[in-house]
Amino acid sequence: MLKLIQSFKARLAIILTFLTATLLLPLTGCDGSNDDLDHDPPAGMGTLYIVNRTPDDSKVFIDGERVSNVDGSDHEWFDLTPGTRRVVVTQGNTDRVFRGDVDVLDGQRTILELSVDPIDRHRFDTFIDFD
Repeated sequence: MLKLIQSFKARLAIILTFLTATLLLPLTGCDGSNDDLDHDPPAGMGTLYIVNRTPDDSKVFIDGERVSNVDGSDHEWFDLTPGTRRVVVTQGNTDRVFRGDVDVLDGQRTILELSVDPIDRHRFDTFIDFD
């Protein structure tokens, strides 16, 4: 009977430790935000991040000029003067294309995330956020 109680206490201690760690995890700064997007724009500029959450490489055009490739599951950033920018992102091996005007704000990060549309794999699912 004593061994049974000790075994129960040991299991309970493990479970409580796991639950405590799980509950405290959000307080450690691991909030699922864009922590890897940590580039601060220079004075008088804004930063545009292109976050490619697809497996395919993308070509990026800003205001009609090809500026970069963004590898699949990677991101690139561009320091730009504030204003509205025409952004086009294409993927050569697919029919996916994003065309749109994106606001670049002074001292801010504009994050353009591209993923595969869950309903139509030939399209992007697009999300724009400011940080």
